[in-house]
Parts: sequence; C-alpha cells; structure tokens
Amino acid sequence: MVGLHDGDGRGVSLVMKAGPLAFGAAMVWAARFGVRELTLMVDPDAGPGDHARRGGALCASPVVMAVDGARLVEVGPAPAPIPGWETPSGVDAGIEVLRSVGLEVVIDDGTVFGEYLGLELARIVPSADGGEVQVGVGKVDREVNRVLHGGSTVEDVLSRVVAEVAIHRRPGTEFHPLGRMARERWLMCSLVDDPTCLGLGPLARLPATEPRRGPRTNAPVGALARTPDGAVLVVTTVGADVGLIGVAADLVVREKPSVIVVVSVPSALKPIRHALDLFDVPVDYPDVKPPWLA
Repeated sequence: MVGLHDGDGRGVSLVMKAGPLAFGAAMVWAARFGVRELTLMVDPDAGPGDHARRGGALCASPVVMAVDGARLVEVGPAPAPIPGWETPSGVDAGIEVLRSVGLEVVIDDGTVFGEYLGLELARIVPSADGGEVQVGVGKVDREVNRVLHGGSTVEDVLSRVVAEVAIHRRPGTEFHPLGRMARERWLMCSLVDDPTCLGLGPLARLPATEPRRGPRTNAPVGALARTPDGAVLVVTTVGADVGLIGVAADLVVREKPSVIVVVSVPSALKPIRHALDLFDVPVDYPDVKPPWLA
C-alpha cells in the first residue's frame, strides 16, 4: 500500500490487493495522517467494487477509482457476498461423527468444520455415504493423519486428537502452539457461551466474510446480538490485525448494527484503534479476560 497526502486532510492511496487486509491497511494509513477526503486507486484485479462497499461503512466513504491503463474510472460498491449459511448435502453422517466426539459443528462458506474451542480439528468432504471426515489441524496435518491412521476408524483418530488438543487448550497453557492458534475463535467461543460479560443476551455467530486461510492465520470473527436498541455486532481478534477494519466494514454493511463491540487484548488494538474511529457507528472496547489466561 502506497499513500500520499497534502497535510490538509486530502490523500490518495494505491491499493494493489483484494480483501479486508488491503482495505484495512489503507484506512489505518488514512487515520494516522488525518486524511478525511480519501481516494483509493485500486488495481482492477484487486476488487475495487469490494473496497467501495467496505468504504460505505465509514463516516466519510472514500472515492474508489479503478486503474484502467492510463485512465481512472470511478467505481461504485459491489454487492455483499451471500454468506454460506446452508448445510451442504452429503454431510449428515459426518456431522454425527463430529458431534459424537464433542466437536462443535461450524459451517463457513458451504464447508463443514469440526472445532474444539474454535480450533479446526476436522472438516467434511461431501459424499454419497454422508460425508468423508478429514481429521487434522490444517491441510498438512489432515494428510498426515490420513496416511498414518488409515487403518483406524475416524472416531478413534478424532478422539485421540481431541484429547491431545484439550490438554493444551485451557487456561494456563497459552504458550503451547495448540493454545495459540485460532485464538480469536476461542475468544468468540467464550463469549457465545457467556455473553453476560458484555451486557448482552444470546450471540449468534456470523459466517466468515472471506475464505479461511488456515488455523495459524488470524481472521477476525463476528457475531450478532439483538437488543431493543438494535443489533450489536461483536468482533473478536488478536494482535494488531489491520484486517479487522475490512472484516468489520463488510459485517457492518451486511448486518447494519447500531454499535460495534471489538473484543481483544487492549494493548493489541492500540496501533489500529484510531482507524476504528472512522466507522459510521460507535465502537466499544470492553475489558474481557481472554479464556487462555489462568
């Protein structure tokens, strides 16, 4: 991301990549230098319409221009992607297997995952006999388990994996890799189990706005609570993740909340908090103890 500003509130940012991370980086830059009138010059392959849609969640929407050779063409917002709510066909037997070993069944963009405190331990590939359960934390681990445990039942392999992960995914074990992966999802799990620490009622998880990039990559997670004053969007994240800005923007446009609640370690939000102030709805930062701390 490259940006120029005139010191008087106007600026131009060159965006060469698609996705929430690129949008968030541009917004963090704009907030840092006090740019109130922002123009995004976006590569045509970087989803200029998607960036324009995200900009609609801000107090002052940036002007989005697609770079077309030597010309700049103004671009309007693209429609929000339809979330993958529905359970795909051919997975019923696999879902029963996941539940039998105590995994939570999560559906994102048409894929069925089995999670333990937010960490993906399995996914289901649809099939004629009700779904093939692939066990593992990430693609490589799934392939290793397929080769090493080909003679075992999937229930036995899953049970062993769950038992191993449970040792390290509990308070006081935050330094083990299995306790550090997908922490933003673990944090959301704790809030869904008990949203009273936020002063809210039941939280309904929201489908991801982008395809998952693996358990070792932070990807902010959203949920929605209904109140008499309107919808409350809750987003969990870890670290100074500028992608939070883009993810939250997509969720604001899609869900139209009256307030955003961002839950993270407070010190981690400090580098990007000024960019969160650009949203057109108020943002709250409750002090919540992460579940991995004893």
